[in-house]
Amino acid sequence: MLTSYLTTRSNYSKQIVDQIRSGASDKNLGNVDLSGANLSDSNLNMAVLDGANLTRADLSRSDLNGAKLRGSNLSGAYMNEAQLGIARLDGANLTGATLYGAKITETNLTGANLTGADLRGADLSFSNLTSANLTGANLDGANLWSADLTNVKYDRTTVWPDRFAPPRPASSDNSNTALIVGGAALAALVVFAALRKN
Repeated sequence: MLTSYLTTRSNYSKQIVDQIRSGASDKNLGNVDLSGANLSDSNLNMAVLDGANLTRADLSRSDLNGAKLRGSNLSGAYMNEAQLGIARLDGANLTGATLYGAKITETNLTGANLTGADLRGADLSFSNLTSANLTGANLDGANLWSADLTNVKYDRTTVWPDRFAPPRPASSDNSNTALIVGGAALAALVVFAALRKN
């Protein structure tokens, strides 16, 4: 029974891939499983792929301008030089995805997980990366002009473009508050000691 299910699923996925590659797909592919599919050089302009499983799929050089990939799993996907302008990738999982030289302009990446993603040379200008996770991501040579990096998460392994000043990391603890309060208390002690001396 499991073998029959897997064969049916594999045949179904192959049919969808064939339709996409031939341009005959209706492009409404929400929640479909295309993991590992070769979709390089495909036209998925304005496609609806919300919740789709595209784990390790090859989308290199594909046209995904205006596509909706909200909550999709693109972990380990190959998206080199893909066109993702004005796309919706909010909440998408792009862990370990390769987006070398991709055009990701004016794209919504709110809350997206880009942990360990290769974004070298990618154009992320005017994109919204609010609350995105860039831990360990490589953004060397990326264009972040006017990108919204509010509350973006990153660490010391994140590689930023040359001469780019990353935003202050979002803090979930009160360590900054403690430093401010501690500094104020120290200043008060110095003033008190000076007054006491006189």
